[in-house]
Amino acid sequence: MAGLVLSVHFFPLVPDLPAPVQEPQRLATGLTHLVAGAGGGLIEAVPGSVDGVPAVRRLVKTPLGSRPGQAFLGSWTVPGAGSGTVAKVQAAEGATTGMREARRA
Repeated sequence: MAGLVLSVHFFPLVPDLPAPVQEPQRLATGLTHLVAGAGGGLIEAVPGSVDGVPAVRRLVKTPLGSRPGQAFLGSWTVPGAGSGTVAKVQAAEGATTGMREARRA
């Protein structure tokens, strides 16, 4: 992944969130485990709304694999009764430049 990517995805199935948006602590805990299981780190998971519809905003960091640096993924997941929509932005960085991220990488 290079640079910045913005995408919107519609899924004809209910999003695989580990808890309802209305249960923020359980949702954040479940997302932390899911993201860690995929090799990343959950920075935040915050309930909110998109155009008045309950949703969850999350920010995730993940290593770029064989090259130095990390990718950051920000998304809004809007679950529906039988479907879901995800708006996502992805940004990759180069080599670690700051001490804060160097300690957390």
